[in-house]
Parts: sequence; C-alpha cells; structure tokens
Amino acid sequence: MRTELNRKAEVLANASTIIVAVLMSVGLVKSFILRPAGTARLPEAVVGGSLKRALPIDYKKNRGTLILAISTHCHFCAESVPFFQRIRERVGDKIVTAVVLPETVEEGQKYLAERQVRATEVRQVSLAGLGVSGTPTILLVDDSGIIRNIWVGKLDASGQDKVLSILAGWHS
Repeated sequence: MRTELNRKAEVLANASTIIVAVLMSVGLVKSFILRPAGTARLPEAVVGGSLKRALPIDYKKNRGTLILAISTHCHFCAESVPFFQRIRERVGDKIVTAVVLPETVEEGQKYLAERQVRATEVRQVSLAGLGVSGTPTILLVDDSGIIRNIWVGKLDASGQDKVLSILAGWHS
C-alpha cells in the first residue's frame, strides 16, 4: 500500500512539473517572441518614410530640414558637437536645423547654447515615436516631409565629410 501511494505521488509530481514547464514556456514565447495582441509597432525612421505626422514642421517653406536627434545625456552627442558646429558653418540658414530631444526644450536650448550649436528650432519629442533608436541621429528631410538621408551614431571623419558633401549639394 505504501509503494502504491508513493507511485501515485511520484506520477502526480511529474505531471505537475510538466504542466508548470509547459505554462512557463507558453508565457515566455508570448512575452519574448510573439507580440501581445493590440500592441502597436513603433515606426522606424527609413529613407523614403514621412515625418509629417510624427514631427509636424512646415517642411514646405524649407528646401530641406536637417533634424538632429540628440540627448543631453549622450556622450556620443557631446563628442559630435564640433561636427554639429561645422554643419551650421557650412550650410548656414539655407537648411533649417531642428534639434529634437527627449529632454525639455529649456534643457536642450541650454545644452546647445553652452556648446555653441545653433538650431532653427528645438523640440522635446519622443525619439522612439520618430523611429529613432539611437543618438545622435541626423535626418535630412525634403520639403514634403520625406526622409532623404539618415546617419546614425557618432560619425568618423569620412562619414562627416560625406554628410557635408550631401548638404552642400542639397542647398546649392
């Protein structure tokens, strides 16, 4: 009788372990592999994509808009400041420069002023809402609000020269 009770307890324990393992597996698959129903996918900034809804700027009055997506807490952004200054020296006011960041406009303006980076406008936005996943990100947008070029991260000298070359051709 004792062995019969032990055998039933062992079968029950094994069945319970299998059920718990299956339930945990289903939960993990739902959490990490399958997206929960109704969850909206965030947009991703891509060349040819439109920013008109995500970042309402009067793109039509500008031949081009250069969007600098930065964060005041990003060391790559801080290291890119000399490049941002060169951009403004090269293109001046021929291309509107909008700085977007997750921090407040006041923090952004102070950050830019301390680093002598000029911007036509500064806006607080959700970078993820623009499809920007890393900072700094530079977006060149045409007069229809369509992204024409994207550069992500701190650019090396070659990358910086390429951006400046494209901008020079853009506003000439």
